Amino acid sequence: MLGGSIQDYLPTVKTKIVAGCFVPELNPRAPEQVYSGAGPRIVAKAQQAAVYKLRLPIFMKRDNKAYEFVGHYSAVRFTQNETELERATAETGRTDITGVLYFEKTEA
Repeated sequence: MLGGSIQDYLPTVKTKIVAGCFVPELNPRAPEQVYSGAGPRIVAKAQQAAVYKLRLPIFMKRDNKAYEFVGHYSAVRFTQNETELERATAETGRTDITGVLYFEKTEA
C-alpha cells in the first residue's frame, strides 16, 4: 500500500505524490496521457509531477475500488496548450479539462 486517497488521480502522502491512479473513461489515452480537471490543486499536482519528472507506480481503475498496477511511468511534461485541450475535450466530451500530463514507461 502506498497511501493517499484512491479518489485522487495523483494521491499524496505529506505533500509527496506517491502514485498515479487513473480512470480510463476519463483518460482514454492513460497512462501515457492524463487529462487534469479543474481546480488549482489538481493543476498544481500535474505541474509538480512534470517539473520534477516524477517516476511513479501507475494504476488503472478496473472496477469499483479495484485498480490494476500497469507499471512505472515518469512524468515528462504538462501542457495547457489550447489545441491539445480542444482535442482532449472533443475526444472525451469532458468540459473540465485544464491540462494534459504526459508520461513515459520506465523500467522497474
